Amino acid sequence: MCTSKNLTLNTRGSIVALSNSNDLLVNKTLEEISTISTGFSFRGSIPQDPNGDTRVVQAANLLGNGSIADENGLKRIKVIGRADSVMVSKGDVLLVSRGTSSGGFKAAFVNEKRFPLIASSSLHIIRVNRDDVLPEFVCAYLNTPKGQQQLQRIASGSTIRTILTKNLSLLEIPVPPIETQRTIVELVRNVISQQKLLQQRDSLLNELISSIVIKKSE
Repeated sequence: MCTSKNLTLNTRGSIVALSNSNDLLVNKTLEEISTISTGFSFRGSIPQDPNGDTRVVQAANLLGNGSIADENGLKRIKVIGRADSVMVSKGDVLLVSRGTSSGGFKAAFVNEKRFPLIASSSLHIIRVNRDDVLPEFVCAYLNTPKGQQQLQRIASGSTIRTILTKNLSLLEIPVPPIETQRTIVELVRNVISQQKLLQQRDSLLNELISSIVIKKSE
C-alpha cells in the first residue's frame, strides 16, 4: 500500500482513496473532457499478417496495473485504407467495453507506442482533450473500486455486460486540481516501475534456478 497526504494506492497502482478537504473536486462527464470512439470490429478472427506493420490491441492485452502488454506480442495486421477513428495514439486511455458482473472493465494508459496500433471492438478509445485533466489520472480513476462500480452500473446485459459509448460519455468522474492529479500519476508510475523490477527479478531468478537444475541433471 502506498500513501500520500491526499490519496492511497494499492500494490497494483490503483487509487483506493482520494480525499483532501483543501482540494476542490469537480465532477466532469467523460464527454466534457474527452472524445470517445470504439475500436474496429473484425469480421471473424483477426487476419494476422507476419509482415504487417500494425499491431492490434485487444481487451486481453490490458494489464491489471493500467498498462498494456508488450507490443511485440500483439497480433500483426496490414491496414488497407484509412483507419483514423480506430488508431490508438500516445496518451489515449483504453477501456474494456465488454465484461462480466464478477469481472471488471480494465482501463490502460498508452504511455508509449513503438508501432502503429489499432484497437479492436472490445475496447473504447478515450482521448482526453482538456489541458486541466491528465489522461493518466482518468485511467487511474476508472480502475478504482469506485470507478469500477460506476462502470458496472452503466453496463447493460446479464451474462456478458457491455458498455455503450452513449452511456460511457455521461459517466462522471471527480476531477481534482491539476497538482493533485500529477501527484497521483507520479505515484502510479512509481508503483508500476516497482512491479516491473520485481518481475525482472523473478524472471532472472527462475532462469538461474533452471540453469542450475539442468547442469545438475547432466
